[in-house]
Formats: sequence, structure tokens, C-alpha cells
Amino acid sequence: GESGTGKEMLARAMHANSGRGGRFVAINCDIGDPDLFEAELFGQEPGAFEGASASRKGRIEEAVGGTLVLREISAAPLATQTKLLELLTNRQFRRLGGMADIRLATSVVATTSVDLDQAVASGRFLPDLQKRLNFVKIALPPLRQRGADIALLADHFIDRFVQLNGLEEKALTPKARTLLEQQFWAGNVRELEQVMLRAVLLAEGRMIQPHHLTRADGALLEDVQDEKPVKERQTDSLVGKTVAEVERDLILQTLAHCGWNRTSASSLLGISVRTMRNKLKS
Repeated sequence: GESGTGKEMLARAMHANSGRGGRFVAINCDIGDPDLFEAELFGQEPGAFEGASASRKGRIEEAVGGTLVLREISAAPLATQTKLLELLTNRQFRRLGGMADIRLATSVVATTSVDLDQAVASGRFLPDLQKRLNFVKIALPPLRQRGADIALLADHFIDRFVQLNGLEEKALTPKARTLLEQQFWAGNVRELEQVMLRAVLLAEGRMIQPHHLTRADGALLEDVQDEKPVKERQTDSLVGKTVAEVERDLILQTLAHCGWNRTSASSLLGISVRTMRNKLKS
């Protein structure tokens, strides 16, 4: 699912209803340093690498009897993907620098905002690992395809933020509710959550009006409600431009549309956050 659709929230719900007594543990696969990622995941023994002076459990062991979530699995380095495939195939692993086999006694859930079929086709993801992870696949639709959920989620966030901030009860006016339902929500549920937090704090009275609904930069939602995602707009003119120039313009315009949120922009463009970071650097 796209960034912000609630993939980790669903994983938490699955864990809460699984009857497992262990912890819910998540790790980001886009750490950047493969060695650091593997140490975080598998744990380490003294001398495993420079600076490793003590034994330490990895996230897999921390989640024994519970659920381990691999966030943005498509961002895992290929070398680490091979080790993850071995882990899921053999149901055991070793700490870095360790000699003892440790049994995998954990439920494993992976999340991705990138199409793994495309990642496999481009050589960025191991096909065998994809097959292992596809044992059960759950697709979370973007918020714009779940129109009936928008008002329900908005009311939920209002109640939650009112309680957290010790404020009087608040509610949306009909116009504000309609305005929320008309938005594209590129950032999905996470973006809606932030909009409702600002609205709760900005509304002085009990009713939340359209002018209380703003983006992070202060722009009113009612001023941008007709805006469409960049990738759905027609490019004014491609003739005379190089592929690199077109790609650069598309990335920068998508970032601007998403309020310079790299995760949301990467989701819209169908690339990983790491690829986005590399593109921006170049």
C-alpha cells in the first residue's frame, strides 16, 4: 500500500488479535548501512565487527513469541535479502559473529509501498524472497478510494486529539466534512491525521470550519481542493527535453505537491525512499 495507508496499524491489529504473548517489534529496512541493518536485525557477538564489544540481541530475538515487522522490505540491500530468504526458509539464524543457531519463533510481516513485482523485474528484489513473503498478501487501498472512511477517521482523530490536549468537545461542520471528502489525500491516513490535529488546535470554538483545515505550510485545503497529483497531470511539453530533465522536473514537482515529504513523493512515483534520496543527491 501507499505510504500512510495504515500498513503498520494493520500489522499491530493482527498481532493484538493473534493471541501471541510476545512483543510487537518493527525495524526499518531503509537504514542505509547494510552492516548496521543486519546487526540491528540479527544481533551480534563480541568482535563481530569493529566496535562490537558485547553480545546484543537483534530485533528478531526481541520479538520471540510475538510479531516482527520489516518496514519497507523493498529497501533492504540484496545481500541482506539473501539472509532474510535463508531465515524464512530455514526458520533459524545466527547473530553476527555467532556460532549457535537460533530458532525463528516469530511471526514475520513485511510492508512495502513499492510494487514488488516491478522491483523483481528491475533486479532490485529477489524473486524467491518475494514468493516467501507472498504467502499471504494484503493490499491496502489509498484513502481516496475509501471515501466512506474519511469522515469516520476524521471524527476518530478529533476525539483522540481533544482528549490528548484536554480540550472541549469539537465537531466538523457539514461544509468542513464535505471539504475533507473532496481531497485527494496523497499522504493518505497519515496526512488526514495531521490535518485534523492542526484543526483541533486551531479551532477556538466547538465547531471545526473549513478555514481550520490546513496543510503543513498553512495553505487552506479549500484553496487546493481541485489540485490533482502530479503524475496524473499532462506534461506541458516534453519535446526538446532529455529523459534526465523530465525525470528531474517530475521528481521536484511531486515533492512540492507532497509538501516535500520524501516518503509520500516516493510512493506516488513508485520508487523507494532510498532511490529518491539518491536521485536528489545526483
